[in-house]
Amino acid sequence: MPESDTPWRRYLEDLRPHLKGRDHRGKKGSLRWLEALMAERGGRAGTVRNILYKDLGSPEEKERLYELLRELYREAGLEPPPPPAELFLESARKTLGRDKRRIFRRFLKELEAGERPQVVVVGGPATGKGVLLAALSRALSALPGREPFLLNLGGEVAQALVPLA
Repeated sequence: MPESDTPWRRYLEDLRPHLKGRDHRGKKGSLRWLEALMAERGGRAGTVRNILYKDLGSPEEKERLYELLRELYREAGLEPPPPPAELFLESARKTLGRDKRRIFRRFLKELEAGERPQVVVVGGPATGKGVLLAALSRALSALPGREPFLLNLGGEVAQALVPLA
């Protein structure tokens, strides 16, 4: 995989031409500058390069780096890019059960492969349908040009679908 294929690297490459100036950390937007800022905010400076070049790092460190980049985009007067879809996987992991996490992961993989995945979510009350759909909507909002089509069936139609689940 070429280095520029990580979403993190693309975010930084798009941002750098708009950044100007230096401070006590160095040139704004440079790797050393990002590492210093990451350390100041409680993160591990060494993860910056791993995330940017290899897309390796804990979800917490990736979220911290995304917040830094988002602040820089706003400071430069630009619209921040949506967070990478993988950041939603961590939040989904915390809120979804095992079966729904598997569905969510499969859906994300198909999306990232350029396919048009379809999911039908059925079930009784309080089974996590809304949580799964909310996680899928957040993940879709992170991918440009992807709008979810949500069809909510209720009443007799919904009852007829439950046995198919």
